Amino acid sequence: MANGHATQIDEWDRSPDMNPHRPADPSIDPPAMAIDPAGWLAGAARRPSPHCDDRPDGAPIDLLVIHNISLPPGEFGGRAIDDLFLGRLDPAAHPWFAIAAAAGPVSTHLLIRRDGGLIQYVPCRRRAWHAGRSSFGGRARCNDFSIGIELEGTDTEPFAPVQYAALARCTRAILERYPAITAERIAGHSDIAPGRKTDPGPCFDWQLYRELLRAEHPGAARRSGLDHRCGRPGPESMALPGKSRSDAVGAASAATRPRGLPERRGSPPLRLCASA
Repeated sequence: MANGHATQIDEWDRSPDMNPHRPADPSIDPPAMAIDPAGWLAGAARRPSPHCDDRPDGAPIDLLVIHNISLPPGEFGGRAIDDLFLGRLDPAAHPWFAIAAAAGPVSTHLLIRRDGGLIQYVPCRRRAWHAGRSSFGGRARCNDFSIGIELEGTDTEPFAPVQYAALARCTRAILERYPAITAERIAGHSDIAPGRKTDPGPCFDWQLYRELLRAEHPGAARRSGLDHRCGRPGPESMALPGKSRSDAVGAASAATRPRGLPERRGSPPLRLCASA
């Protein structure tokens, strides 16, 4: 998305009555996440999108793609992302809406808002239209075999610790349901559409994400190779401006950890996987 500065989240996004993805009491521990056989994630608000279809017969689900999105670019909160994925965006309401609408119908499986709230638009067993022209490991049409997660954000602003926590929790559920998604098969949009897409961008901290994922579910991390593969690190300064990596990990881990569970200390640094 285009560069820009974030605006305040509006009242629609703040209200749990108008926006059910946001918990009424943020002190309540979030429920455990799991994906049911139909592909719906427990704990995510469901807003079924018409922009989806069936995957090709026999297509495995073996790729996870991380994106970012803001609409208008650099502005957070409000209805625009919902309207885009639900096919009801008014192109006359804003110049950027006209550009987005002209690009054709799009969707994603999951959206993580700035406050960590989760919305699901397409069940994981169906094909969402998130990747566009793309290829991974020599296979084209990544929509056929991938799950897409959008983080509300931009290429130029750090993501919130609660977003990393929510991403780790829903990734855990995805790995449990779809074990063919291994460490090498978690990629950014820029990895599967190089030169065409840049998201999730340089402000996305891959190392923090994978460290949280390993802490969230060590068994899934071992099975998927997260304990042993190496790859690109996230820049030290990206997760939280002006703070160290230990600060960033602590903040996001606190968002992930249930109340009363002690902080982990003395863990060895995580080595990351490579994405194609």
